[in-house]
Amino acid sequence: MAKEEIVGMSYGLKSLVNTAGLHDFKLRMGFECLSQNMVCELHPLASGILTSGVASFGVSMARRVLPRDQRLERVESVITAARAAKGLTPVNLPVPPSAESEAANQEETA
Repeated sequence: MAKEEIVGMSYGLKSLVNTAGLHDFKLRMGFECLSQNMVCELHPLASGILTSGVASFGVSMARRVLPRDQRLERVESVITAARAAKGLTPVNLPVPPSAESEAANQEETA
């Protein structure tokens, strides 16, 4: 930061859509990504349907057909988080591609 009185800044929460390129850019610009927790709570009337295995399977299949559709990616992220919050699936924390390559580089140098 250019000014000493500025300790940090935030551009909001991490996106529900995979933005690895943006993440890498921010790291190259000197930003750091702090861990955060996210919980998705759905409307009680929709929760049972949207967190069902059928809905999860349907969205996964739609994502295979339309892998670049960010709306489907966002829906899949919300459903996955809601299912994890209900204890229906384990929580899988995605690792940004840059973190994987950094870990591999550290192993090679060690």
